[in-house]
Amino acid sequence: MKNKNRNKKGNELKERGIGTSTLIIVGVVAIVAIAGLFALSLGPTKTLKISGSTTVRPLAKVWRDHYIQENSDMRITITGGGSGKGISDAQTGLADIGMSSSGSLIEGESGLVGHVVAYDGIIIIVNKNNPAVDNLKKVGISKSTLQKIYRDKITNWNNIPGVNINHQLNSYTRSDESGTAEAFANFLEMDQSELKGPGQKGNPGIKVGVESNQWALGFVGSAYAFEGSIEEIPVDGNNDNTLENYERVENYGHLKSHIENYPIKRGLYFVTKGTPSEAAEQFIDWCKTEGQQYVGSVRYIPIPGGKEQTNSLTIGENNPEK
Repeated sequence: MKNKNRNKKGNELKERGIGTSTLIIVGVVAIVAIAGLFALSLGPTKTLKISGSTTVRPLAKVWRDHYIQENSDMRITITGGGSGKGISDAQTGLADIGMSSSGSLIEGESGLVGHVVAYDGIIIIVNKNNPAVDNLKKVGISKSTLQKIYRDKITNWNNIPGVNINHQLNSYTRSDESGTAEAFANFLEMDQSELKGPGQKGNPGIKVGVESNQWALGFVGSAYAFEGSIEEIPVDGNNDNTLENYERVENYGHLKSHIENYPIKRGLYFVTKGTPSEAAEQFIDWCKTEGQQYVGSVRYIPIPGGKEQTNSLTIGENNPEK
């Protein structure tokens, strides 16, 4: 009897021990789960605000989406508004990083640093239903003709060499302080304020304007070209009445291969006030190295050497901002 009682008590103690262990394990699992949910509720612990150029914005969004996959503690918000807004927001601290598609807009701003993150070509576009498209793609449009168009000295299509169509020409420009318009005006040896024509907001505004008007002409960054109801027109940049291969814009691949000599090229910039914050610096560094593999997805051109490209406002020997 005594042995039976001892065995019974032993079994009871074992059962109690197992039950206690189970409760402890369940409790630990619950604590871990609650801690995990609490951590998730806190969300990202680092934030970056980026604003500015509608040219740079599509690329910045692609970079953001890939970067946060590798850095789950980051939250990055991106807004447009044009290069002028990006520069102003960087200067006043409203943005950690401004975006600009013109280096010359940055040069006059004290304390700002421009970080070249990609290259771009500015493309002349017309409506695909314009009957002059075939001739324009063969002979192009010269720099001097573009100067006359945007000075309002050419207002009819039949005044453009190679075009024999008597119809009013509608040339679109930008209504916002735009790096694209600034770089385009620099190419034409004009100021942005001198560009004549109905103002459109952002690259999307000009593209939509040209798509909806058979007799329109405009200019956009290459991310907004090569698709939709538009045709890309080559530019005779040196007015020699001859189209060189590098002046043509057959497709993105052709532009990428000839960007070094393409007439209207420029750098695309991230802008910071002085030394960027640690989070901003890490993001910019990633964009200039690993992130360069995604540049082509929005039809821009990667910087040569990736990280080796310096934070300079002068891109190459022939500053493409001019």
